Formats: sequence, structure tokens, C-alpha cells
Amino acid sequence: MQTKGRAPSAEAAYDAKPWLQHYPPDVPATLPPVSESLWDVFEDVVARHGDRPALVFQGYEMTYRTLHGHARRMSDALTRAGVEKGDVVLVLLPNIPHFPVAYYGTLRLGAIVAAIPPTAVEREVERFIRDTDARIVVTLDLLYDKLANVWERCGVQRVVVGKVTDFMPPWVRLAGPFLKRVPKPKQAIPFSREVVPFRYFLGSGREMGRDARVAPEDVALLQYTGGTTGTPKGAMLTHSSLISNAQQMVAWFPTLKEGGETMLAVLPFFHVYGVTLVMNAGLLLAARTVLIASGWAPQEVFEAIRRYRPSIFPGVPTLYVAFLNDERSRRYDLSSIDVCVCGGAPLPAEVKRQFEELTGGHLYEGYGLSEASPCTHAQPYTGFTKPGIG
Repeated sequence: MQTKGRAPSAEAAYDAKPWLQHYPPDVPATLPPVSESLWDVFEDVVARHGDRPALVFQGYEMTYRTLHGHARRMSDALTRAGVEKGDVVLVLLPNIPHFPVAYYGTLRLGAIVAAIPPTAVEREVERFIRDTDARIVVTLDLLYDKLANVWERCGVQRVVVGKVTDFMPPWVRLAGPFLKRVPKPKQAIPFSREVVPFRYFLGSGREMGRDARVAPEDVALLQYTGGTTGTPKGAMLTHSSLISNAQQMVAWFPTLKEGGETMLAVLPFFHVYGVTLVMNAGLLLAARTVLIASGWAPQEVFEAIRRYRPSIFPGVPTLYVAFLNDERSRRYDLSSIDVCVCGGAPLPAEVKRQFEELTGGHLYEGYGLSEASPCTHAQPYTGFTKPGIG
């Protein structure tokens, strides 16, 4: 009981939860604890929305059922390659279909994904491999040159090398080398027993994988963050923390409808912001996710908006500034854009005002950190908002 004239204790203030008075009435105060793994969640979504498009890349769609099949084959192949629960699979990929295939295939085994930036240079790639002790690396032929001189001396046993066209129709795969829009790698890939094509690797398991006993508290992702020292350290993020954060973000915007949203994936999947706000939240919503491999590529972004009419567009302040500064933002119909969450840095009030005026959508600021999977704060979708919290 509080003594008269004495300030309430921190515990009492927390128990009172004064922040709940700022919640919109249709946002729940609590959510049930997570009792599943990310693979379990994925299978639940596939069972309900298997025929819905999960991914769109370069104009080609992949349904949730097809993505699930590829992910199972990936886990089978990883099993044959010796990957077991608790092992790390290093992913060096942009936002292309290979990423979610490798992500879910790894998680099915109870193994751990470590995703690193495609912009990393050779010495950084070597440091990541040594820090994770990864024996399998999944990458793209356009990025193999970053691995060429380091993978063997780091003890990597298998390098799985994809092509941009791997999940496109056969005629595109065949014509790929002759299409000017398909870039060529900097060097020829020396395919061997240890360096294998992604599609060949997918077919190598043949039902060898088995759903592992994965607990919510098991580590799913090693998320590298520079923190305050600048030296990247791997934050150990569990299945429950990643699912919980995605569930919180979905619950925070109750106007979003399961099976009825399209997400624009400009945020990179190697960053936890992209993992949670795009990939995992998109999974919970059974959203159609339009992949933008090269980040802010104006022509590709605006054409994706024109063709696929995204309703969700997560980003960072510099992205929205570039968006507003592009003259196409005045020419294209942007009215489909509804929910945009901005983090990473404070969002200038004028950028928020201009973006919302231009699109008719809502740009909300959030705050987070990699260790928290990552979102910890966000503006409510209705009512009072305070600018500058990002």
C-alpha cells in the first residue's frame, strides 16, 4: 500500500500500466505467450492460405504452398549436408526468393540462420564465418567473389550458389545469360562437390529432413549488430522473441487483414527490421510480399506500386525522403499505400506530413534495437502521436 506523500514505486507504476490509456480501443493490452516455432507458424499459414501468393519477384509469383515445398527441400538438403539442430547456416543474399527458402528450411531443422549484408567486403565475410563457425554458406553468383578466397580457409564445407533466375520459369532460366537485364557475376563459379548450384542443392535431399523438436526458446537467428563499438556482435534471437515481436506489430495495426495485404519489401532481410516487419509480420498476415532485391531502386519501386498496389510499405527516413524527392511520386497513383512503419532514425515531421499528404496513407514512427527483435515502441495508429521517437 502506498504511503501518503511518497512517490509510487517503480514496480507499482509498472503494475498500473499507465501507457494502456493511450492504446486505441481495438488494440489488445496483452497477447498470449508463444508456444510454437517459426516453422510451425509457417505451416499454419500454409494450411490456411496455401494458394495465396507469398512472394513476387521480377514479375513472377510464388504461392505459400510452393514456398513451403522449396523450404522443405532445402531442409532435406541441409540434413544430407550434415546440418543439425543448433548449427549455423550463413546467408549472404539480397531480397530474393532464395532468402525465405533458406530461412524457413534452416529453421525447420532447429538450425540457426545468420544473415549478413551483401555489401560486406571480403574481410568482413571472413569474420562473420569465423564468428558463427558456419559450415554451410548460401549465396548468389553475383556475390561469390566475396567468398572465393576465404571459404576454404574458414572451414566451410559447402557453398550453395544461386542465380537470380532460379525460381523463374524454365525459359527465363535458359535465356538468362542472354538477357541484358540479368547481370553476370564478376567471376566464373568453380562448381564442384563443395561449391554447388542452388537448384541442384535443393534436389539433393530427397525427403531426408525431419521436423526437429524446436522449442520457442531455441535460437532462430544470429542478428549482427554494431552496437556502440562498431564491431558486429551476433544477438541471439529466439523463435518466441521473433514471433512475439511480429505478433505485436500486427496487433498494433488492427485494420490490417489476414490474407488481404500486399507488402513492399525494400527493407533488407539481412537486418532484423526487415525480418520482423516484412518477412515475419508478412507471414502472420499471409501477405503477398513484393521483393525489391537492390534496396532503393526507384524505377522498380514505383513500378511495383503501380502493378501490385501495396498496402504496407515499411522503411527508414532516408527511404521516404528519397521517395518524396523522386518526381515519379507525383505521377504515380499511390493511393493503395496505407500502413508505413518508419524506424532506424528520427523521422522529420515535414517528411511525415508530406508523405501522408501525397499517399493518403499513414506513416508511423517506431523505435527498436536488434536485441529486442527489434521493435519496442511505436506510435498508435489512431489518437495522439508524438513526432521524433524513431
